[in-house]
Amino acid sequence: MRGVIGWAVLLASAIVGSETRAEMVPIAIDGLFEDWAGMEPVVVDPVGDGFGSVDFGRVWLADDAQRLFLRFELEEAVHLDERNQIHLYLDSDGDERTGLAVAGIGAEIDLHFGARRGTVFVSDGHRAVGPAELGLIASPTVSADGFEMALQKSRLRLGPEGLVRVALHVVGGDLAPDFGAADYTVGLGTAPLPKEDSVRPSENGFIRIVTYNVKRDAPWPDDSDRLGRQLRAVDPDIILLQEVYLTPLTEVLETVRAYLPESPGRRWEARRNHDCITLSRWPVAEEWAIDDNLAVLLDSGPWGTGELLVVNAHLPCCENDAGRELEVRHIHEFVRARVAEGALARGTPWLLAGDMNLVGDHRILDLLGSGGGDGEAAADWDGTSLASRVPLHLQERVAYTWRDSDDDYWPGQLDAFFYTDSVLDPGFAFILRTDGLFSDQRESAQVDSTDSFLSDHLLVSADFRFREASLPGPSVPFPNEHPDPVSLVVWPNPTTGRASILVRSEFAGSYSAELLDVRGRRVARPWGGSVDLPAGRWTRHEWSGTVDGGLRLPTGRYWLRLRMASTQSTPTQVTAQVVVTVLR
Repeated sequence: MRGVIGWAVLLASAIVGSETRAEMVPIAIDGLFEDWAGMEPVVVDPVGDGFGSVDFGRVWLADDAQRLFLRFELEEAVHLDERNQIHLYLDSDGDERTGLAVAGIGAEIDLHFGARRGTVFVSDGHRAVGPAELGLIASPTVSADGFEMALQKSRLRLGPEGLVRVALHVVGGDLAPDFGAADYTVGLGTAPLPKEDSVRPSENGFIRIVTYNVKRDAPWPDDSDRLGRQLRAVDPDIILLQEVYLTPLTEVLETVRAYLPESPGRRWEARRNHDCITLSRWPVAEEWAIDDNLAVLLDSGPWGTGELLVVNAHLPCCENDAGRELEVRHIHEFVRARVAEGALARGTPWLLAGDMNLVGDHRILDLLGSGGGDGEAAADWDGTSLASRVPLHLQERVAYTWRDSDDDYWPGQLDAFFYTDSVLDPGFAFILRTDGLFSDQRESAQVDSTDSFLSDHLLVSADFRFREASLPGPSVPFPNEHPDPVSLVVWPNPTTGRASILVRSEFAGSYSAELLDVRGRRVARPWGGSVDLPAGRWTRHEWSGTVDGGLRLPTGRYWLRLRMASTQSTPTQVTAQVVVTVLR
């Protein structure tokens, strides 16, 4: 997670006692860092001067009327909330005679990030505190080499002069600064509020999509009003819910219809897979299960022309990096397979949204955008990765979508939108936290302050508008480009068992398929002997994921080779091959 706090400029390793007094800066804790541009760091720590894997670089400090911000950089990525010995020492009253004596300061707060706990030193001793008691917010929630964070000023017991002193230490390792601490005097005045401070309808031509993890059927059977009021205030066109495990689909649909009435041509349809439920005012042409996630293709789309593919995702939680990666790869493989078989036209807008459980390794962010895979970094139609949308709270410059004051994890940015920006323009986006709205805003929106406490997640809303694609040509590596005589796709890949084999050949004929191990030995014939394939169109063939003897194929990488013997019309042999990864 990245940290945010404005600091006085300390050059290189050891200029101590320099003091900065700055105007308040509108910092957003969203993991993007764009708002720090042009600010001078208060510490520039030399590279390679620490012991172990944590090596500090530059450090910044800033503040606004409510929060003190810290940002720091590292030479290598770490998990800020796991397995590290990084300590933040904060002297909030600027008096070295009070608090813990460390780095030449008297620290009232010792915050140990890796343990997710802190110690507050008071006149009569000290006591343990959790991140929530300090109002800590940090981003990103995945591993990173830079973090920004904020602490509530009201919980820091600032001195009358507004002087704070800060030091970052790694137990047995690097220090920033190398000697002493960085001094910073909080600014005067008030930084501007976010531009959008109220719920407003989507603009003409835009479709509004919300995603909301409702925490194990929390709205039903007795608390559906809190969900309904939030939906009515936001007025979405598409609703993506996660963690609806037991409630019947009809009951979910009744709740939505009660708060968002239907009109001619605007009827609600609902689909589900496992705990993911998608509700749409637009007709659902097709639906697919992708692991425990759900994809729907909306007929005619929200703009009256074309189609829209929406993937509602609830990725595995917590330390299951491998599970998240596998499901993300399956989602992207699914899209490629639909293109390959002609079920999804090239240029169709599509988006991936939901509870992504963005914790653990930072690679998940790259995979969400691209899908990974050899030569398959393009997930958008223009040959680039999917774009991401990072909304902020309506009344605060923070982007967290999950919080639980009883948990030792600080608020995190777990829910997200990824979309094809070659054919979709983003519009207004926000995170709804009803207890953060002013009373007149709640009254206008007809919500209660406690409505957002329905779940530990917050409702996230984003508007999108279709636009004509400006495509660069045939460079996008999607299967329907088929520049070769034979195109071959396996989905899902990696696979844990059964898989579909999609084939398109320019030549009709009898084809055989073989699965070879890394030594070139045949281990399986996915469809037995041979099959007759037509020319010029995709066909699908199912494979059980077993070897010729009927046993399950062990974990490993294999070559799937397709071959057609030479004929009078094709004097040379036609072949194609693809790598298949099997996981058990």
